[in-house]
Amino acid sequence: MNKLSLALAATTAAIAISAPAHAADVYHLLGPVMADPSVEDIEERCAFYLEQIDLRRDAMIGDAADPTIENTLGRFDDIVALNQGATGEMSLYQQVLGTDETRSAGGACTVQLASQFSEINLSRPIYERLS
Repeated sequence: MNKLSLALAATTAAIAISAPAHAADVYHLLGPVMADPSVEDIEERCAFYLEQIDLRRDAMIGDAADPTIENTLGRFDDIVALNQGATGEMSLYQQVLGTDETRSAGGACTVQLASQFSEINLSRPIYERLS
């Protein structure tokens, strides 16, 4: 097995163990891990993940119905799973790809994902729906 295959196996296992059970609904949006992506490939995948998380955040915040497991906790689980999966994938690219440019693109995306997740965690409307 090469370095990328070992890292992929470890990342996949970590995500499967740490992601919430409900989040299985969003697993189909993750990956597959790209073997030799360009900077543009990484940036496109990053934008897709950020957009998917934004869609779920906005749906949760904009929901006027009383909070339930499905419309609040389920959505939050999906957000966490997408964030963890995307962060794992982009961290892998940051650590093992063959050029400085592609590693930097992976690193830049991990920063964007962390920033987005911080905003979600500090969101008053999300806090109020979850509490």
